Amino acid sequence: MALAGAGTASAATLSKNEYTNSSHLALIGVTPSLQASANYGQGIVFGVIDTGGLATQADLAGGINTASSACTITASTCPNSYAITDNNGHGTFVTSEMIARANGSGVVGVAPLASAIEMKVLNANGSGTSTSVAAGIRLAVDRGAQILNLSLTFLPTSDILSAINYAASRNVIIVFAGGNSAQPFQNSAMISGLTDKAIAQLFFMGSTNASKVLSTFSNTAGTGGFVSTTGKVSYFKDHWLMADGENLWGASNYCSAQYGCTYYTQMSGTSMAAPQGAAAAGLLAARWPFLLNTNPGGIVSIMMQTAQDLGVAGHDKTYGSGFLRVDLAFQPIGQLALATSGGVTSTSTATSTLSSGKTVALSGTAIGAGGPVGNLSGITRALSGIVAFDSYHRDFNVDLGSTVLARRTGSVVVPFQALSTDAVQRSVEFSDGSRLSYAGEMARPLFDPAEGAHRAGFGDSPLRRSSPRQWSMSMTSDGAYTGAGEGSGAAMSFSEARWIGASAFMGTDAEASTSLLGLVADTHYATAAFNLGRGERFSFASLRGEDASVTPLGNVPDAYGFAAAYTFLPQGDPAWQVSLTAALLGESQMLLGSPSAGGLSFGRNGSTSVGVATNFNLGSGYQLGLDAVTAVTRTGTSSTSIISDMSDLTSVGFGAVLSKTGVASDDDSLSFTLRKPLRVISGTASLNVATGNDLWGNAVMERRSASLVPTGNETDFGATYGMMVSDGVSASLHAGARLDAEQVAGALDLGSMLQLRMAF
Repeated sequence: MALAGAGTASAATLSKNEYTNSSHLALIGVTPSLQASANYGQGIVFGVIDTGGLATQADLAGGINTASSACTITASTCPNSYAITDNNGHGTFVTSEMIARANGSGVVGVAPLASAIEMKVLNANGSGTSTSVAAGIRLAVDRGAQILNLSLTFLPTSDILSAINYAASRNVIIVFAGGNSAQPFQNSAMISGLTDKAIAQLFFMGSTNASKVLSTFSNTAGTGGFVSTTGKVSYFKDHWLMADGENLWGASNYCSAQYGCTYYTQMSGTSMAAPQGAAAAGLLAARWPFLLNTNPGGIVSIMMQTAQDLGVAGHDKTYGSGFLRVDLAFQPIGQLALATSGGVTSTSTATSTLSSGKTVALSGTAIGAGGPVGNLSGITRALSGIVAFDSYHRDFNVDLGSTVLARRTGSVVVPFQALSTDAVQRSVEFSDGSRLSYAGEMARPLFDPAEGAHRAGFGDSPLRRSSPRQWSMSMTSDGAYTGAGEGSGAAMSFSEARWIGASAFMGTDAEASTSLLGLVADTHYATAAFNLGRGERFSFASLRGEDASVTPLGNVPDAYGFAAAYTFLPQGDPAWQVSLTAALLGESQMLLGSPSAGGLSFGRNGSTSVGVATNFNLGSGYQLGLDAVTAVTRTGTSSTSIISDMSDLTSVGFGAVLSKTGVASDDDSLSFTLRKPLRVISGTASLNVATGNDLWGNAVMERRSASLVPTGNETDFGATYGMMVSDGVSASLHAGARLDAEQVAGALDLGSMLQLRMAF
């Protein structure tokens, strides 16, 4: 049975730049940078089932495997040398579209570092038999071809169908020209005899012009299809792509009386579209070799899914799946996911292969860094050079470091700010000396540790969240104190409960012992305190986050805390008081107040702290307060996180305040504060991150260590002057600075705030 080469040719002299000559590459989205990302197709072997290919042609030199090329034309004399000399020219042209070298002249192929095996199955006239074609398919596969290009008419004879099944069984992709008869492919017949695997790895190419309009000669996908050996029906339109097939430049060896011998020419036909599809499959296989090894049908599926839709929306009988777009095929399909530590086969520092790992969606993966851990620069560095995987398990580089939301560096200067009217505190004094207070919005000091990455009086940080609900209520009577609230005021309420107004710490944020209570924002909390006699006092506080704990990453499902303090307050006019505090904080998906989600989840962690505070009454209205705390965090991890484990963390904090009442009048006060906020001083995290795929599609994992010690060591300075303006109205002026703000080296904050408070 005769087979006709699908193409027409005209000879001309070529004198243009190679990429200009190959302008059809831009139409299908092939650029030098994309080719480079696939190493220009190096390692891929094409089987060109055609008229042979001129191995000595300048653009093909070194690209044709002469030892493996052969002639399979039957019933005629055809030395194997004919396969690398090409007495027609069609096969040389087709080969150049795929592998023409980027040598600065002539043309360039889609995969210019790939190689080709030439199977000469057509004679000098471009004709041949199905027997020769089938033999060429089998021999090309046996000699190592991974993708077959058949720019010739598809005839579903039993020997060709059998050869296609054989090729597919060896994980080979098969590409046919769609034909130049300007009619529906195969007259829309339903063809039987191919396996499901063969159909998955087979597709056809139709032709358009450079404007992506159907060529007048091109066949169309039609309404026919395949019925596999298992009875499954597949339609041609789902295995059909288009590419520019008109007046393309390519390498050749044409000689004519008019032009003489020239080594470049122009040709048109679906034969010119087919090698673009075959070579595009080769680039995908070069970039992700495991697909060719384990799922060559996946490569075909990717190309069909990413084609540019033409004509009727969706896959249609004219353009099939649409116009070939290699650039889109190199983009992720589906939701990107991270490979987690769950399936890593080795815990050594060397790379290892993920044999049965889990994945977690990349979307929603983030850390809101701040507080004692600073900007988590160690984890940010450990997240460089890692990959995520699409639905075909192809690896794509991701900048996961950008998902660590944190203060970086720089300075912030903010002028005076008046406290808003919704922050007015209401107090009622009773005749027995007891007092009831209520605030609809907590009146917080300038540097409030409960504010996380955003502090009152300073500009927005990357972690700025919408304003949470803030309220507090307290009742004092004969030394007893009860309080409750919602928001971030647990630490302040606990301070008020344990000192009952008798210390320099009141109205400041200098206390360190209460640090754990201030790390989780937007909680429900309750506090209580009572005197034990002989100047002793016991206080406790509890908080619960649940879904009320709003963070930059959403609601935290679980957070709880508890603190207790024993405070010695001698009767009379004591020279000193002391308070011992113990606290615990349990967190889920948070680490010392830094929220996490998705593939960077911290899991469940528990922190305990002990602190000691002393207050010295120096006389004449002077008081000096000193407070220090140390905390230990027992860490946990999540099975869906790339953070595989963390060591225990140690944190410390310190505060000092000097206050003076009666500075210029009997009812004014002045205080100076020095504060070292709670900061991690030791602790590391281990991350198992994916850096790529192996030849079988398994994720290659690398174990990395990241220090959790911040780059900076924050020091806060503050000054507050307060005075009574009139009955029930007081005013406070706050000013301060933070060096290494948010525990970030080099970050500086300066600010001031005017605060008004009315009691009635």
